[in-house]
Amino acid sequence: MSDNRHGEGPHCWRREGCIVHRLDPTEVSGLNQANATTGVPQPKISQAIEVFDVAVRECYLVLLHQVNRRSPASRRVDALVKLSEQRFAPYRDRELWLRTPAYYRQTENPGTKPTDPHDASLTVDAEPWMRRTLAPTVGPIPIGSLGAKMRFSSPEEPWVYCTSMSPASEADRRELVARFPRYDEITVIRDPESFAIQLGIDFAISVQESIHVALGVIDKLTRWQSRAWVSFREGGRPITKVIRVYHGPVVYEDQSGVLESMEDVVNPSMAVRAWFTKRRRFSGEREYRFALSTRGKPRTDTFRLRISDELRRLTAKA
Repeated sequence: MSDNRHGEGPHCWRREGCIVHRLDPTEVSGLNQANATTGVPQPKISQAIEVFDVAVRECYLVLLHQVNRRSPASRRVDALVKLSEQRFAPYRDRELWLRTPAYYRQTENPGTKPTDPHDASLTVDAEPWMRRTLAPTVGPIPIGSLGAKMRFSSPEEPWVYCTSMSPASEADRRELVARFPRYDEITVIRDPESFAIQLGIDFAISVQESIHVALGVIDKLTRWQSRAWVSFREGGRPITKVIRVYHGPVVYEDQSGVLESMEDVVNPSMAVRAWFTKRRRFSGEREYRFALSTRGKPRTDTFRLRISDELRRLTAKA
């Protein structure tokens, strides 16, 4: 971010400790074109935000990706609700607790969030692939005789923040509340996209790669390359941290298609798909998920994120 952009305006504003600049549609289009040429396909970038951290004199890039695998006929998500204990309601608490999907797969939470051993994983029908693979050595295999399933989850998971789509009726509201009997407060989030932006900004300022994530050899190499990467605009500052915020409704399915080849397993886009998939028995949660990622693997299943004034203003008591 160049210094001559530090004045406030519709696309640039100041907040505590940093200066924020929203990239214009042409710049976002350029990022999407560059994204399409990489070997790691990502959902389309809907918005991009540059954050200049005044204290450390570093610039971060926050990329937003809207994820929606539901039918086009599904209604638009205009508002969200967060169920919690009153003392932890985001409109009044000091922190948001982000969790990895591994936390929800392994941790029992009686009366709050039911444990899902398949959270953020895909189960696919592997029989067609198995039949083609085994046929040359064992001969023809009758259809349906194997019943083979394969489960896929991402080796590098994000931290997630779970909310629910605002109930469409009083009956929906009662069903949702009944799923979380220990929760006695409902917080409303009326603008999911703005919430995703502020969540990403807060996370970018707070996360420290040397403390919060474990970097592999490749991650360390890309970290060095990132520090040498000059912003694509003339006079731009080097980007030292890239944060991706994926957000959208969770899809509930017990089987996520058919495995045709091993290329399906190593396809990087499967990871994001998995993050937004849960089993059908949890469909009453009507979950809308925010997934935040940076390079490397989370060192801990919980990230305690301080709630900024900007983020809190997007929440309200129901």
